[in-house]
Amino acid sequence: MGILDDIRSSLFGEVIYSHNGGRRIRIVRRYTDIVLLVDDVPFSRIRENSVFVDGYWDFFILLPLLYDNPKSLMIGLGGGTVLYQYYKVFRNPDIEAVDIDKDMITAENRMLDNQIKAKVTLEDGAEFLHNTTNTYDIVILDAYNNYNMPAVFLTEQFLSDAYDKMSENGILAINYIPIEENSKILKLESSKRYNIYMIYMKSSANQILLFSKKLTKRQILVELESKLKRSNSTINSVEIKSYITSAYEHMVGINVNDGRHKTNL
Repeated sequence: MGILDDIRSSLFGEVIYSHNGGRRIRIVRRYTDIVLLVDDVPFSRIRENSVFVDGYWDFFILLPLLYDNPKSLMIGLGGGTVLYQYYKVFRNPDIEAVDIDKDMITAENRMLDNQIKAKVTLEDGAEFLHNTTNTYDIVILDAYNNYNMPAVFLTEQFLSDAYDKMSENGILAINYIPIEENSKILKLESSKRYNIYMIYMKSSANQILLFSKKLTKRQILVELESKLKRSNSTINSVEIKSYITSAYEHMVGINVNDGRHKTNL
């Protein structure tokens, strides 16, 4: 390795995987982090010796505690951060993933070193949800083209399909970058069927939108408090970070008629 390579490694990390197809995909080791970059935008992160990565992925971890034996679907795989976290936090989690990009599935396998054995389907996530006969308690949407959600997820059809394919107390959780294009999802007529809450992260442009079929904020918090206090045979010995629980406590309701906050729980 030459001097320039040493400089690049110290500044940007050691490249441990690279693929140039339709998009430039790299997996880079930066100190204790392994980061998946797509066209230089971070898509996933794994931290050695820690479940938590101090990013928006952490805020999906609490959702399975709302249910007994939940069934989850991940739309948009990235490098598999959420899959990795679910398998680290919960025992035998029932979670599957779908991604339209085979290069991302390959990157996920490299990122996780084929250690996670969740079912992963190569298919358009919206079509998969529309056609599936499964019922999910949790649907996580984390699909992006750079900073924009693909248009297929900003439709009445997608929100209606999510509602119909979730259990009575199901939640659609969305990684949300608050720009004008992505805000279309809050203006759809189908969004009025949900209780919608925003989880804010102070150190990130990403937020989490919770589209809840039935559960209110109060019900979500009561159930989380109950599960976190008592011994749970489905959870491993992982201490949930206070910044995650605090963010849920301070999440705000969204009025879909004007996009502003509402105070009712």
